[in-house]
Amino acid sequence: DLHSFPTRRSSDLVALGFTTSAALLNGVLLGVTKLLFTGWVVFVVDRWGRKPLLLIGNVIMVVTLLAAGWVIDNVTNKGALASLTLILLVLYLVGYELGWGAVVWIMMAEIFPLKARAAGMGVGAVVLWAATGVITAVFPIMSDKSALGIGHSMWVFAGVNFILFFLTRWLVPETKGRSLEQRSEETRLNSS
Repeated sequence: DLHSFPTRRSSDLVALGFTTSAALLNGVLLGVTKLLFTGWVVFVVDRWGRKPLLLIGNVIMVVTLLAAGWVIDNVTNKGALASLTLILLVLYLVGYELGWGAVVWIMMAEIFPLKARAAGMGVGAVVLWAATGVITAVFPIMSDKSALGIGHSMWVFAGVNFILFFLTRWLVPETKGRSLEQRSEETRLNSS
């Protein structure tokens, strides 16, 4: 998936101006960033709320993807390209982990009524992992220089995340501080 492409494919970082050893080291930095912000979300999710974290994370993701696309397509100095791309990837991962990395899994456990929870979480997990598989398979193809390239691919994903922001805003309920019974009753009322 896009949030882990540089940690899995050091060749992407090499293509952006890093030496092989620097690319591997930066992959570790990106992994540590993911770990730290996933852990941090555990402590703020009940204070900030699930939906606000999804939306804040999404805005960070859109902005950093747009900026990364511009940097990759326009910055010609290899050192500046590598440094700016790394900074934007770290910020992107902050946004991802604030919202979509951890909060989605929390919400899946909270959003489904008890009768449908197992099936709902099962379907949700399959959809999430299937989407991850598709992105993992498609990103190397679309980011190839003979296709869109890495920069334009970033813009495509920024566009997807832009749409996702509005879908989240309109369709995803806040589950913070609401009991399962309250959410079940609201779901029942909204569906009738």
